[in-house]
Amino acid sequence: MRSLLLGTLICLVACTPSESRAGDSPSDTVGSLAVAAVNYPLAFFAEWIGDDAVRVVFPVPAGVDPAAWVPDRKALRAYREADVIFLNGGGYARWVGEASLPPSQTVNTGATSSGRLIAVEGAAAWLDLSVAREQARTICFVLSGARPQYRENFELDLEALEAELREIDERWQACVARDPDRPLLAAGPAYACLAAHLGLNLESVSWRADALPGEESWRQLELLLETHPACWMLWEAPPLPEVALRLESLGIGCVVFDPCASTPDDASDFLDVMQLNTRALEQSFQ
Repeated sequence: MRSLLLGTLICLVACTPSESRAGDSPSDTVGSLAVAAVNYPLAFFAEWIGDDAVRVVFPVPAGVDPAAWVPDRKALRAYREADVIFLNGGGYARWVGEASLPPSQTVNTGATSSGRLIAVEGAAAWLDLSVAREQARTICFVLSGARPQYRENFELDLEALEAELREIDERWQACVARDPDRPLLAAGPAYACLAAHLGLNLESVSWRADALPGEESWRQLELLLETHPACWMLWEAPPLPEVALRLESLGIGCVVFDPCASTPDDASDFLDVMQLNTRALEQSFQ
């Protein structure tokens, strides 16, 4: 599988326009590589590693889930005109299979991690930070092939990014190691890859942060608590106050663990959000 991926990437690099950038300054954007991504984490990795040598295209509006988003004609044209399109793998972003993207320009960044990707709609593969590191390495490999004059810079930036991701991952693992059997709840399927990677004792319910669960959903939760007595529920965003209050009456606290699939609404970036998630996980294991 890995040799097949590398052969595909080498072909991609060979087919990528290779015009030189004017001058030697990294800030010179003439001839920069147009890179598109299907979610924010991949766009962030490409921006971090590629720096001024790439121009990242990510047309998904802030706050919109890229897994469920469907591009309009303008956005689809932006993807098709990119030199490289980074996909997530694991069946993520259903529109990709229906959009006829140029095969020579697409790269499945999750191909080397296919054995650990969980094909659950909306699951955040990159929350397994070992998968995220492999995705970043694939991005670095492709960028280095397309712009070999910046390979050393790309590899140094990759090294720094991997160090950041590894540090966060180690904190997550240390947190779970305190009580690996602790039962947790999750509102939605986004944490399937996280749970598999960390060995979380996690059960998910199909609840949304912006909606009130029906009485049948509450009854099902109470039945689940009989065998899975969780004290914390992970949410992608803060739940409605009345939902949080009713959960509190059942002895369940709410913590926000943001998958960060879309561009953050504030000035934070992917690593900032993951640091906040670290504190959320630590709260769940107090």
